[in-house]
Amino acid sequence: MCAMGVHRSQSTLATTAMLAIALGLKNACHGQKRRILDCWKEANALWASGESEVNLMDRTVKSYEEDHKKDGPFMFKHCWDVLSKEPKWDAYLERLEGLEPDKRKFNVEEGVGHHFSLDDARDERPIGGKQAKEQQKRKRKDQAIIDLEEEFHKLVDAQNTANEGHKEMLETQRRVSSENVEARKLKYLAEKEHKESTILETYKSLMMQDTTGMPEDVRSERMLALRCFREKLFGKTD
Repeated sequence: MCAMGVHRSQSTLATTAMLAIALGLKNACHGQKRRILDCWKEANALWASGESEVNLMDRTVKSYEEDHKKDGPFMFKHCWDVLSKEPKWDAYLERLEGLEPDKRKFNVEEGVGHHFSLDDARDERPIGGKQAKEQQKRKRKDQAIIDLEEEFHKLVDAQNTANEGHKEMLETQRRVSSENVEARKLKYLAEKEHKESTILETYKSLMMQDTTGMPEDVRSERMLALRCFREKLFGKTD
């Protein structure tokens, strides 16, 4: 869905929510004019300075429930959170106050405001320069958000690509490292085998020597060498 379509869809949902809460508040108040709104205005006037929006709403609900116990707890806080940020919603409630009960009905499927149009609550004068600037500012802001989302998606794609490249590099390093370890191991085994082969050949050569007429000191050295080679080849034997 394009950005303009999303904007229109969100606008329709917001408008539906506005009218639904307005009608709901009207029915919930049993004819008494905007009780929760009056409670909020009172709380805002008394405690606005130094109080957070959450604390103000808590005081509003508490005041509402104390003043209107027979009506039960306030059940529309989730709608209040949406509508309190809409500049026209107070006007919508005032507009509903002046309508006959049978004209407050609406059908969401057929379009919001079948008998009551939210446009009636708006200023019917031609759009002024200030409002036009505000609309233009909102359009630029919406476009900036869209551009930011596109840049964010590009950044995510680039990061994913970089992560894949990093994974491949690590895998290559592990493979090369493993190959190097295996090569060093094979080299070590080959050198060890060559050394043992040389010792064995020397041992055989000494064993086959003719000791007849060999001086005693040479014979002793030969025996020591044979013992040393034998231990290297076969380990110590008692």
